[in-house]
Amino acid sequence: PMQAAVGISNVNAAVAVADLLAERGYQRPGYIGAWSERPDRSKARRLAFETRLAALGIPLVDKEIAQRPASAEVGAQTTEVLLARSPQIDAIFFANDDQALGALFHCQRTGRKVPEDVGLIGFNGIDIGRATPTVLASVVTPRYQMGVQTAQLLLSAADNPSERRMVDLGFEIRLGESI
Repeated sequence: PMQAAVGISNVNAAVAVADLLAERGYQRPGYIGAWSERPDRSKARRLAFETRLAALGIPLVDKEIAQRPASAEVGAQTTEVLLARSPQIDAIFFANDDQALGALFHCQRTGRKVPEDVGLIGFNGIDIGRATPTVLASVVTPRYQMGVQTAQLLLSAADNPSERRMVDLGFEIRLGESI
């Protein structure tokens, strides 16, 4: 139904995170999301993460999906809930950096060492993640470039309205210090 889309492959990003956690020796991962997994790309990301972990022989221990919008506060709260319910979790993949930063603050406040006790990796690569005392690992998405490319597609659509274009700008994983 879409003539054009600009973004990244959430599936490929989630697979890359699962591979990275496995390479780093994490064997008991968890996942935290928000917004009841809206938009659908968040759910697709989690499902791809779970599927890749299973293929690696590493089951997802537990997940917590908040009903509220993502924020640092929600990240701290969901991390507290998840780790109370499943204290064996040794790494958590977050739907976004806001939640991962909340988790980092929760761990600092409660004396849990990152990454020694639990590794944390977010999604989007927001700037504040590089400024925290423990630099946050994250999937860095080219959000500015997504906007530029989208504007260019919209402008060029007038010349060729039936052209279908899908632009995958890729991602990178910033290792940081939290995994």
